[in-house]
Amino acid sequence: LESSTTYPLLLNLMLKVHQGVMSTAQLAKAVELLASFILRRFVCTDTSRPYGRWFVTACQNLSPDPVTGLRAFLVSKGFPDDERFKRYFRTTDIYSSRYNRSVLEALEQAQGHRESASLSEASIEHIMPQTLTETWHSDLGEESMLVHREWLHTIGNLTLSAYNQELYNRAFAEKKQRYADSNIVITRQLAARDRWTEEEIKERGATLANLAATIWIGPGA
Repeated sequence: LESSTTYPLLLNLMLKVHQGVMSTAQLAKAVELLASFILRRFVCTDTSRPYGRWFVTACQNLSPDPVTGLRAFLVSKGFPDDERFKRYFRTTDIYSSRYNRSVLEALEQAQGHRESASLSEASIEHIMPQTLTETWHSDLGEESMLVHREWLHTIGNLTLSAYNQELYNRAFAEKKQRYADSNIVITRQLAARDRWTEEEIKERGATLANLAATIWIGPGA
């Protein structure tokens, strides 16, 4: 997540491994907790302003068990639980954030495919496009503008594709034909849909939120 405010804490944890105070497995768990804390708070629109001070202070709260100490410290600073995280994950504007690609790539990598597709050429694709055509207005119904405004940049309406420019604002019936040929699992799954409306966006958003809660673990994990 490229959070430079974590560096003092990360260096402190690495030093403990060097000194034999904690194992590399414990270090990995600590990093997982820290990344989850940052991502969950971002999704839940919690401020990141105190991070520089907090993560320095955390160095003093790591003994005798560094992982337990770090978890307790993060909880004391507001570590969003699963219920809150999943609720916000479905509705937060992920696309406009600096974490947009990191989130989508993590969701794809969590699909468990043994031969994962290369994502280097893929870009972020809006399933319901950023510019609505008459066909899209018709497919979305009378509240098309409201649906577009509320759900355009949310996780349920985002995927990864190397054919982003080609797909642009084509009708979903055309897009799904390209999705069916995709090597990216979260994109290929879209081809099974018959239509793409607010209902489908919400449903997919909820599914991805459940998956996200297992990637960026909560305080109770």
